[in-house]
Amino acid sequence: GPKGRPVLERALGVCWSPSNADGLDRKAHAGDKLRCLIMLDDVSPGQVLGRYELLMPVARGGMASVWAARLKGTRGFQKLVAIKTMLPGLVDDPSFERMFLDEASLASQVRHPHVIEIMDLGEQDRILYLVMEWVSGEALSIIMKYAATRGGIPLPIAVHIATQTCRGLHAAHELREPDGVLVGLVHRDVSPQNVLVTYDGVVKVVDFGVAKAT
Repeated sequence: GPKGRPVLERALGVCWSPSNADGLDRKAHAGDKLRCLIMLDDVSPGQVLGRYELLMPVARGGMASVWAARLKGTRGFQKLVAIKTMLPGLVDDPSFERMFLDEASLASQVRHPHVIEIMDLGEQDRILYLVMEWVSGEALSIIMKYAATRGGIPLPIAVHIATQTCRGLHAAHELREPDGVLVGLVHRDVSPQNVLVTYDGVVKVVDFGVAKAT
C-alpha cells in the first residue's frame, strides 16, 4: 500500500495543500507539515492529557485535530491510541462543544468491527479530548489516489471495502435505545477520507462528528 502518509490523515481541512496529496513516493516536506500541524493547536508533543501522552499530530479537520498518543498504565503497560482534540478557537463555542460531545456519546454506543471504537472522553485545562482506537492503515482517499496511478482499485478489493463499510454503517443505523427504540443514527459524511483501511484489509468507519440522531 502507499507509504509515507499519516495513518489518520484526512483529505478535508488538513493544513498541507492538496497538490502534495499525490506525492506518495517522495518526501514532500514531511518536517514542514509536522510543524504546521503543531503550530495550529494549543497542545504539543509530549503533553499529557489524563493517562495519555501526545506523540505527534496526524490530522486536522474543521473542528478538531487528531493525535497519535500513548496510553500509559501500571507496571510499564502501554498502548497506542488516537486522540481527537477540539481546536482552540472553538473551545468557547457551545454548538461545537455539543457536536463534539454528541460524537462521543453516540459513536461510543456503536460496537462493531467496522466502526472505530471510542474508548474514552476527557477534559483537562479546558481541552476536551476524545480517545479512539489506533488504526494502522490508510484513509480510503489516500488509497484511491495511489491506486489511480496504477489502474485503479481492483474490483474484488473495491467490493470488499464497500461491503465492510456498509456493515459498519448498518450497525450504526441499527443502534437502539435500552427500550429497543431505534436511535436513528445517520453518519451524513460517508466519504473516502472517513473510511480507514488497515494494512490487514479491515475497514473502519470514522468521524461521527457530523452524525445525526433523528
